[in-house]
Amino acid sequence: MALVEANLGINIRPKLVLDNRQSNKKIKIVKFKEEAYRILGICSSSTPSHATKIFIDYAKNIFLNIENTQST
Repeated sequence: MALVEANLGINIRPKLVLDNRQSNKKIKIVKFKEEAYRILGICSSSTPSHATKIFIDYAKNIFLNIENTQST
């Protein structure tokens, strides 16, 4: 964001990041006309730790809940 504030470029950020940012007159937030989507992936070693397995299960549950909420 510092480069944008210095007028040296643009940045595409999730709405969540921008909502938590303090008001700054140097930055103009522009919404896309169409919604943008991202494809997320998770990689791990062939023998992930117990904590990694728990995290992957948790992330999958969050994703499935979001998917189910958007389709209704």
